[in-house]
Amino acid sequence: MQGLGRQEVKDREVLKFQLQRRSLKPILKISNRCKKGFPQVVVNFPLKISSKGEIWFPTLFWLTCPYLHYYISKIENSGFIKKLETLILERPFYRDLFLQDQRRCMDIKRERFSYLVMHDPAGLKFFKRGIGGVSNMYKVKCLHLHYAFFLATGKSFVGKMVFDELVKRGVNPVFCDKEFNKYCGRRNTD
Repeated sequence: MQGLGRQEVKDREVLKFQLQRRSLKPILKISNRCKKGFPQVVVNFPLKISSKGEIWFPTLFWLTCPYLHYYISKIENSGFIKKLETLILERPFYRDLFLQDQRRCMDIKRERFSYLVMHDPAGLKFFKRGIGGVSNMYKVKCLHLHYAFFLATGKSFVGKMVFDELVKRGVNPVFCDKEFNKYCGRRNTD
């Protein structure tokens, strides 16, 4: 795993713990850290070439923070995606904002991984897919993906709506509580 710098060993262990995985592939680097210094969003490498062929991982930014994951899941389970998709389809202003985010995601993919275009010349597997790898540009696949995009880029209509909803529900989107420290490899001693 490249790009983790001096904290590579610590970050590997924290990410394994956060994601409950033994392998950290396809993580390329850490995009964002929380205020406590733990990985919060990672950048995934999009392509794995194996003996079985090419396997694309279309999700560019992945939310690893268990605290945010937990509370965003609660928002997602409350029907928030349906509410957002209705807003996107019925209101041109919000639809335009959402489509700008999808285009921004595709632009970032082209900027960072242009050298992989030979593996996907038509762009159908990676380069012409939006946030979370969607081919339907009006689809909100998952709030976690949009929030990760928001944290990594500073812009996202859906990510901002999720941020606002977290605050509305009394969840601090910047500092996790003691209950969640253990998920980032810390003992609950605060």
